[in-house]
Amino acid sequence: MRKPKVPPATIAQLEVVAFERAKQDARWGEQNHGLEWWTCILGEEFGEFSQAVLETKFGGPKGGIANCYKEAKQVAAVAVAIMECIKRTTPSAMDTAAATLPIGELSSRAVPMPLRLKEFADAFALIYSEVHGAYVPNAGDRAGARAVLTAADGDAERAKGWMRWFLHDDWYGKHCPTLASMGKQINAVRAKAEAKGGGMTDELWRNK
Repeated sequence: MRKPKVPPATIAQLEVVAFERAKQDARWGEQNHGLEWWTCILGEEFGEFSQAVLETKFGGPKGGIANCYKEAKQVAAVAVAIMECIKRTTPSAMDTAAATLPIGELSSRAVPMPLRLKEFADAFALIYSEVHGAYVPNAGDRAGARAVLTAADGDAERAKGWMRWFLHDDWYGKHCPTLASMGKQINAVRAKAEAKGGGMTDELWRNK
């Protein structure tokens, strides 16, 4: 039987879910709940997705396609966390042959994270050169790239938009002259936004 090919659009969304999982682990650490507790967590996330869909249809503050997408992403990330937990805590109970997905096609076509971070760092250097001249890479660039991409939920175009904003803005351009310093600033802003329950863009404006 031929292995199914995973479409690029699916790979792109799986990367978004992977970044959401990274954010979950960064915030809560490794979670090893019983399935009954996972059911509550997944049910809560699905309830929030359902609320977003209903308020999109009938009106409400939590409606909107963007919020539906965000809630769907969180549902998917929790489902993946459950899968990871099952494999981690009860490996002997799993039928490996039946439980292992045919990921050969996915592995060969997905972009490895280190390469993606390098491409993002290269994009930063290119944008920097347009504004300030040649950019000299430093050891913290990869960590900075990871921080920016994670804050952008894996959306590279959104992250590049932040890069352009930082490099063209007088305040951010002065305080974040490297990708490493931009990553640290983004992490600080994200923490403030999460604490206030607000959005990254609004907090970036207030942070200056």
